[in-house]
Amino acid sequence: MASIAEFEQQLAERLHQRRAQVESEVLPQLKQRFAEMQSSFSAIHNVLKRKGMLKEDPYQYEERLTDLNVPEDKPYLDNERDGVLSVRLGQYQSRLEWLSDYYDFSLETLNLKRLRDLSKFMRFIAWRDLSQASTQPTTRGVAELVMRAKQGTDQLSIGIVNDSQGQLSKLSAGISDLLKKVTTLQRELYKYQLRSEVMPRANLPEGQQQDSDATLRAVKAVFNQTMPGQPFAKELVLEVLAENDLANGEEARRVLLRSLDTGKDADDKKRLASLKPMLLDAARTLAASSRSIDEMANKANDNATVLENRKRGFGEWLRAVWNRMRGKDENDRVYIVEYIDETTNTRRSEEVHFDEFISAVQRRARVYAGIMARAGAAWQKLQALSEDQLLQYVTKDTAEVMELTRRFQSLDTYFRAEVPREQRRQLRGVNVEVTTIKDNVSRARKRAHEFVAKTDEREQLRKLGIKPTS
Repeated sequence: MASIAEFEQQLAERLHQRRAQVESEVLPQLKQRFAEMQSSFSAIHNVLKRKGMLKEDPYQYEERLTDLNVPEDKPYLDNERDGVLSVRLGQYQSRLEWLSDYYDFSLETLNLKRLRDLSKFMRFIAWRDLSQASTQPTTRGVAELVMRAKQGTDQLSIGIVNDSQGQLSKLSAGISDLLKKVTTLQRELYKYQLRSEVMPRANLPEGQQQDSDATLRAVKAVFNQTMPGQPFAKELVLEVLAENDLANGEEARRVLLRSLDTGKDADDKKRLASLKPMLLDAARTLAASSRSIDEMANKANDNATVLENRKRGFGEWLRAVWNRMRGKDENDRVYIVEYIDETTNTRRSEEVHFDEFISAVQRRARVYAGIMARAGAAWQKLQALSEDQLLQYVTKDTAEVMELTRRFQSLDTYFRAEVPREQRRQLRGVNVEVTTIKDNVSRARKRAHEFVAKTDEREQLRKLGIKPTS
């Protein structure tokens, strides 16, 4: 009796320590890893859609998730592949976004069933073993699409796919390890509830608790009364019976206590994890706009050509002659565009020196492409920046990207107003690129805000004399 009572006291202490560790360290990491996974998958997903290998899922935005469910992974015919994968990967993307933005990563939410669902979701695409020989239909299809995306001469897309695939492989392994830690704790919390609430009422003889049908029936009868709504886990009940066996359970009890050892003394000596990766992730999320920014510049150039080649009236012809007489360079195209100032809600106008603007935008797109591919001087400079400098960079660049996006929208409106009606069908819209860029900016700002919140939290704890643990 004394041995079991002492064991249960030590078990309660270890569970309390492990719970505190999981809540302060493991769960925040789990949420962050899912956000990183969403960002990495979004990069691959966008490349595949841009290359026409996938289509937009028409039902993606109608789906309303209240709990996690895994997309189906049934076999499909070869002629169905692109359509099936478009739907499945659209659903996969929606679930990653939901997990990243809305899911409650707490022990109260993450019961054993939800942990099994998360583990099943992580196996939906085997990123650590992405092979065209995979027995999983969706994994095999994704491997085939990724292989096709790596062919050709588009080095930017190839770099994005390679980098994102590597990140997804690492993140999958990391998330699986974190889920195992949470699952181990929840299993032991479930067993501790069995020990403290069910077993004492089951009137089982101490030291003689066996895994007989009669014993399990007695435990289940009390379980249904004391733990209603929870599933009866026979496997965990048998573990408790084995560990509580006075004659043969000593080794099992010793192994259990050792498995719950948090290594607190060693952990206290470790320095707090740097928050810099959060800002680097924000920078790369913004840099994912490189292709859309470059495409907007190309479309604006095409639209300007349509405008310049339109039929000109006599007044425009005279202005062109006058400009040449004044020595003004015809190649220096200047457009006066209008926009709504969101801060004052008033209409304003500005001169856009078009060629200079396009050149600057294309330089920015090239820099972002290097950051996205984790290559070149720009990425090395970012890594060398301090946290404060990185935060300033993300804040400044998100504002500048929103400004250039607003300017492209103004140019789009200007071109459509100036080009004759019969030629407007030649103009190329930028709405798709604007939507993509705004989404990336929103996500980058969210990561930056998370960094600021975490930094403030640490500072407040220090002022209260409490040592931060995460």
